[in-house]
Amino acid sequence: MASVRGVRGVILPDETIIVSETAKFSYDNLLDLLSLKSKKMLFLHRELTPSKTFQERTSDPDGSELSDLDVTGSPLEYELGYPKLDETVYDCKNWRKEAEFHSPLSRLEASAALNYCSEYTSDDDWKLPVLAICDGKDADKTVLLGSYYEDGWFTTTQVQILDDQKLISIEKLPAALLKEYIDTFSVQKHKVCIATKSTYELCGKRPGITDVSDLPPGGFNGNLSIEVNWNTLSFYAPVMDSTTTLVMEMTPYWDGSRLKDLWKELKVLDQYLSMLEQSRKNEKLPKLASLNSAISEENRGKLNKLINGENERNESCENNTNENDGHVSDDVKLEKIVADIKFRENMDFADLLWEFLTGCHDYAQVAGCLLTLLQEVQSGYARPQAISTNSAKINKIISNVIFQKEAMPIISENLLLELLIDAGLRKLCKDYTYILSCADLIDLCDIRATLCNPQEGTFHIEDYRNKLTSLVEIHLCLEFTLFAQNYLNCATVNLKHILRPAFREHTCKNSTLKSSTILNQKSIQSLKVVIPTIVVEDIIQGSPSSWSLTLSSTSSTAKVTTTSLLTCTPIIPPNIYCFDSSNKRDVYHFLKLYSSSSKIAQDN
Repeated sequence: MASVRGVRGVILPDETIIVSETAKFSYDNLLDLLSLKSKKMLFLHRELTPSKTFQERTSDPDGSELSDLDVTGSPLEYELGYPKLDETVYDCKNWRKEAEFHSPLSRLEASAALNYCSEYTSDDDWKLPVLAICDGKDADKTVLLGSYYEDGWFTTTQVQILDDQKLISIEKLPAALLKEYIDTFSVQKHKVCIATKSTYELCGKRPGITDVSDLPPGGFNGNLSIEVNWNTLSFYAPVMDSTTTLVMEMTPYWDGSRLKDLWKELKVLDQYLSMLEQSRKNEKLPKLASLNSAISEENRGKLNKLINGENERNESCENNTNENDGHVSDDVKLEKIVADIKFRENMDFADLLWEFLTGCHDYAQVAGCLLTLLQEVQSGYARPQAISTNSAKINKIISNVIFQKEAMPIISENLLLELLIDAGLRKLCKDYTYILSCADLIDLCDIRATLCNPQEGTFHIEDYRNKLTSLVEIHLCLEFTLFAQNYLNCATVNLKHILRPAFREHTCKNSTLKSSTILNQKSIQSLKVVIPTIVVEDIIQGSPSSWSLTLSSTSSTAKVTTTSLLTCTPIIPPNIYCFDSSNKRDVYHFLKLYSSSSKIAQDN
């Protein structure tokens, strides 16, 4: 009999069946039913080749046999020859694109392949869960069949599709599912464990679905959903007896962010630190002589105004103060606090200088302006209002030259970079402290412990790099908090329940942000945080986006689990099974999982 070799050197009798080692996220929404700990698994399937097109199966209106319907949306070939699902038919895909290239097996083929793997393959080769993708054409409408070992148990599992459920009839469903479970498995009611979960998707796609590599920079606008868990038989969450978790995914550089200007400044600071590291390693860097060229007339005019204390910020600050007199809200929104950063009272010369320099088009202009400023201070032509009590190095140098008649330090490329980095870091520390303290989101002592300025004296790059990482961590916490307030419209006082857990998670030793490299990565960050149910009480009293009920019973040697899942939108790619695309409102797709586990005897 012909055979084909898959991953791990596995040989299957049917040459058309492929064994793929795939990351769990390819089917994460479907595999959430299994609650698997393994991040990878083996899938049995056929592969859609570039010469084929996706064929969607859909039921005839009269419920007769399934027919084929091409929904590729275009007869033209796509990049690399692969077909593409019509985005107009599936406007909210709840699966990864990797899953679209797996063609299903029949239930009979899947059972045979799984039995073969179990019988002829050693346990060492099959430490990962093995799942076969099915086409749903059998009597049970099976879409997933598999087995796996985990924590001393061997489990066989099946996921099947049931008839759609109308919202009006769902309230009676939990009790009916419990009765079915008790009758099917002969279990006493009090021995059945109940776990109920609802998800409310408020914006964006479901967690884990979006592939940011397909999007332009800043193109991912974030995802926010609410998960509610309880342990009673009901479709709607009991507000007082449930646990509410806020789930968010976002990029710190998304286009609509109110904090995007601060993010740009963090990136500039990171670039200057990298340049200083290269310079100290004697790597290529523009020489001082090349930076001593004439600066542009526009920058020259702005520099003169800054030196003379004439800048547009002062006028804007006065106007903002007048507008706010007697009109202070009891609950100032976080985005208003962010917008008012530029009007904070402790803005000094070094802060204004950094802000001006980061607006220059290139590093040559930045260094040229800073060099011009130092030379004119040294010559006595410029006397900017730099206060020596402020700890920024540029302030101290200018004050010492003007008032203490000290000599100007030798101006080098490294000194210019050190002055830039120091001014930028201190300015950003004050910005983030202003936001956190004005919103009263975290204790001031915790802010100071995290954002204390580098020590005076020798410039240690590592100290500044570590402080930059702390700023990135805080920035991300604020992004999550601001994002949540915009969509939940909750009071600022309630944001403590979001920011403080986020702060603990992203500033701990195990944080994924223990490097400022995230500034140059195109990545999505995620956060899950438990919040008081009362914060989102109005939301969770409505109809959820998805609902699941897990019923389980366990003895010393066996356990049986069923999970019933209702979803507003399909979570199975149409190349595997096609749901009716003409679904009306208030109708839920219905999937059901059956798992049977046996305790594995341990050798003495």
